[in-house]
Amino acid sequence: SDILGYKDAVIFPIFVTPDASDEPTNLALNIQVGLCSDLCVPMNAELSIDIPAGGVRDLGSEMLIDRDLALVPSPATDAFGIKGFDHSKGEGGAPDQLTITTTIPDGYGKKDLFVEGPEDWLLPLTTKQADVSDNAQQFVLSLDGLPKGGQSKGVELRFTLTNGEEAVEQVIKLDK
Repeated sequence: SDILGYKDAVIFPIFVTPDASDEPTNLALNIQVGLCSDLCVPMNAELSIDIPAGGVRDLGSEMLIDRDLALVPSPATDAFGIKGFDHSKGEGGAPDQLTITTTIPDGYGKKDLFVEGPEDWLLPLTTKQADVSDNAQQFVLSLDGLPKGGQSKGVELRFTLTNGEEAVEQVIKLDK
């Protein structure tokens, strides 16, 4: 099975600014995730925590959060981003297919591309094709996992490119 970057533990930093910092605050979260193997299964969790007035400092947690915030994707550039994009319509009920040509510099890990759609879309992983050149990689994505009757025209997809060391993001609006 494929793991999209999360194994054993994961940190999702959430910044909260209470209306009154001198009063206790209750933080309630409704979390929706997709657990994926051959199919993606949506899961839901409701969590809450009481935060005392003035907050609580935990230096160990702060160090982990600072480390992970340094890995948050930055905006794509010409040297690290999408170079070309082709959207072919599926025929005979087959899903549409995207072919994405990227420029991903060498890093400490494998070059990869992840795609996110609207929250009700459960897109599969991209498939890496043979490198187009030393600096260009091509990926294919089947637009499978759309909700029943879902249309792709005008939908924005978020592309995250990584080399195991750095990551960048780019948003592209589909025109078909």
